[in-house]
Amino acid sequence: SVQVDNSRVNAGADVNACPGNVVSLVATPLGTLIPGPPSYTWTTLAGTNAGNTQSISVSPLITTTYVVAMSGGGCIKRDTVTVNIGGLTVLAAPTNVTCNGYNNGKVKITSNGLSPLSYTWSLNANTGNVDSAINLSPAVYNVTVSDPNGCSGTASAQITQPTAVAFTSNVTNNICFG
Repeated sequence: SVQVDNSRVNAGADVNACPGNVVSLVATPLGTLIPGPPSYTWTTLAGTNAGNTQSISVSPLITTTYVVAMSGGGCIKRDTVTVNIGGLTVLAAPTNVTCNGYNNGKVKITSNGLSPLSYTWSLNANTGNVDSAINLSPAVYNVTVSDPNGCSGTASAQITQPTAVAFTSNVTNNICFG
C-alpha cells in the first residue's frame, strides 16, 4: 500500500500581549506525517531564529509574526502566528468645579484594556478601584489603569475652578439740604 504524507502544522491563534510579556507558542502537527518524526524550526518573518522545539517562549517588544516550519515528512509544512503588542490607552475626562471654593469636580476614565480593569488613583483623589472620581477640589489627579494581561497605562486630569467673584462697594454720602 502507498502511504501519503497529508500532514500539516498549526502554529495556533494570534495572541495579544503587552511589551515584554512572555508568550508561549506551540506547533501542533495535524494529519499523518510520513516518514516522521517531526522536527520544528521557529523564525520571525525577518528570518531571526526563535527556536527549534515544538513549543517556544517569546517576549517581543513590538508586534512580531513567527513562522513554524515542520519537517520529517515528504515536504516542509509551515504556519504563522502573530503576537500583537499593544499597551493600554487611558483617557481622563475632567469636569471642572462649578463655583470658586466648591469641591464638585469629577474625572471619568476610559480605557481599551481587557476587563476587569484595575484603577489606582493618586492619593488626593480619595477614591477606590473605580473608573470615576467625584467630589474633587481643584488639583491635578493621576490614575494608573491595569488589565489582567499586565498591561497598564496612565492619565492625568486637571480640575480647575472659576475665578472668585469680587465685589467692590462705593459708598456715596449724599448731602441733603433742607
